[in-house]
Amino acid sequence: MRAWAFRRAIRQGRKKVKEKYFPSGKTYVFQGRKHQANWILNGFTKNKKGEERENNLPKLSWIKSEKHIKVKSTASVYDGNEIYWAMRTPVHCV
Repeated sequence: MRAWAFRRAIRQGRKKVKEKYFPSGKTYVFQGRKHQANWILNGFTKNKKGEERENNLPKLSWIKSEKHIKVKSTASVYDGNEIYWAMRTPVHCV
């Protein structure tokens, strides 16, 4: 990403490009946790109303891992056991 940013803006100085795309000293909130890091790709997008929204590309280490429980070998969606499948469905997906 750094190489892309420096190739994209060849007429500007490297420090100016770095601060535009990778601002230093910022605090980012990702999945409810605060992180402070440099070299995080930032950008802005506009919605239909013209309001700007800041976007960033998080580090992989910021992403929480989730534990998954295997489906029983005898269970099937078509076996009529709605209670088993309702218990497996997370609350936020319903």
